[in-house]
Amino acid sequence: MMYYVMLSKRLLNNPQTKSERNRMLYIAEVVAIIEEAKKRGEHSYTFINLSSYVRHILMKVGYKIRFSIDENWNGVYKVEW
Repeated sequence: MMYYVMLSKRLLNNPQTKSERNRMLYIAEVVAIIEEAKKRGEHSYTFINLSSYVRHILMKVGYKIRFSIDENWNGVYKVEW
């Protein structure tokens, strides 16, 4: 969660439009969740919904994104590192 706090403070101090700031805060939150999963020793984390924008950014920085169907027939995105 520390990553989220640091990134959110940094983003809020920079002058940007509201939509850009919201997108960056959303990405910071996703990255914070991934970092917490890494600390727990997990090798992947499953998200029920990720926007295409976030998936694109995560793939650019080296994460693997896999789409699959869970036991309730919902589409989920599995982020692996």
